[in-house]
Amino acid sequence: MIFDFDKFSDEDFKMVSYLATNECVEAVVQGLDVQKEDIILAVCGSGDVPFALVEKGAKVVAVDVRMSQIEYSKWRLKRLNEMDVNSVLRFIDYGRGEKNTVNWDYFSCERRLSRVKEYAQRIEFAERNIFSGVMDDVCFTKIYLSNALGFGENSASLTSVASHLASYGLLYITQDRFYGQSRFFDLPPGLVDDAELTAMAREYE
Repeated sequence: MIFDFDKFSDEDFKMVSYLATNECVEAVVQGLDVQKEDIILAVCGSGDVPFALVEKGAKVVAVDVRMSQIEYSKWRLKRLNEMDVNSVLRFIDYGRGEKNTVNWDYFSCERRLSRVKEYAQRIEFAERNIFSGVMDDVCFTKIYLSNALGFGENSASLTSVASHLASYGLLYITQDRFYGQSRFFDLPPGLVDDAELTAMAREYE
């Protein structure tokens, strides 16, 4: 299917599953302690988090099992290159349910969007399952999983994707409890919680 987002109405855009993230992008940036030399594997989603990561100058490989998410994110970057900020932020409130969201404030900064535009070529997009389609020839310093573990994955899946991390790399998983119930599972051997960075991310969230 060809996605000509330039001709889409608001109703047409609803075929895209995730028009914006419901996570606080600054929480992810702080929790991953993003540095310019990082090579980060990330769930693409709406593109919000990959944009926030690349703004720091990191190299980002953004993957998603839905081609619509990949194409939507590429379209947003194209519009940003044309400095069409309204299109880039068009659906930012869809993620958190209110116009004056922290993500709206985060991306409304002109200097920040200029840096995303400057480093946009450092994002590589690919239609892949982050748990089974990871590039074997790349060693990532950090991995952002979003809530991908909530879609039927297990401890073995987490161990597999973590095997692509550099020594002492960081892996970011969203909140592991959902409506008071345990949503995921205990961390497998070899992975430990970085209490300081986790606390920092939760403070922003």
